[in-house]
Amino acid sequence: MKLSEMAVRSGVASSTLKHWIRVGILPPGRLRNKTTAVYDQRHVDRAQLIALMRDEYRASVEQIRALTSLIDDEESSTLDVMNACQFFALGTPPASADDPALAPFRERTHELMRRRDWRGYPGPPNRVSRTHWPRPPRSDSTTTSMI
Repeated sequence: MKLSEMAVRSGVASSTLKHWIRVGILPPGRLRNKTTAVYDQRHVDRAQLIALMRDEYRASVEQIRALTSLIDDEESSTLDVMNACQFFALGTPPASADDPALAPFRERTHELMRRRDWRGYPGPPNRVSRTHWPRPPRSDSTTTSMI
């Protein structure tokens, strides 16, 4: 698709798309000839992501570049990207992940993750039998049970 069609599909003005390509937060299209590039659905998706980050989160070009670079980096794990997205959405500086004052909260979070047997948390797994979890209240005969 041409830039004009990408603008329609993404809901972002052509001039804005050109600016994003110039500053490096939107990848350039594949050149068809010297004056025309071709774009695909990935460009539309990225433009919509950038627009959301800019409009809803008031993100700077530098903040958008940092997050989209991490997303594009094949060495980044899903957990790394999810953590960066969380820091971005909450407006929390990434350095807070190592802030000693937040250590009790991190440990409580990690303990919950261990109990749920989630992957990607620091520390050894701590398997908890489901029999130790609180049981849901019993329903009477008129209520259907949830599975």
